[in-house]
Amino acid sequence: MGSKSMLLQQLAAASIALYLLYETASNYSLFLVYGLDQIGQNTKAVRSSIFDLNCFSKVLHFMAFHPF
Repeated sequence: MGSKSMLLQQLAAASIALYLLYETASNYSLFLVYGLDQIGQNTKAVRSSIFDLNCFSKVLHFMAFHPF
């Protein structure tokens, strides 16, 4: 788990870190978003990356969960 944490810190330090807070009726979830600066320049590429689970899982990493 420690090496994964270090990898995430390096990814966040390599570019500007973007955190996504997702709110549902039962909880908050916090995600670290990385790699969007490469694909964010083309709306069609963003759309295809979201619908492709393999690509989407490389862009978004779950960080925290807080139930109500």
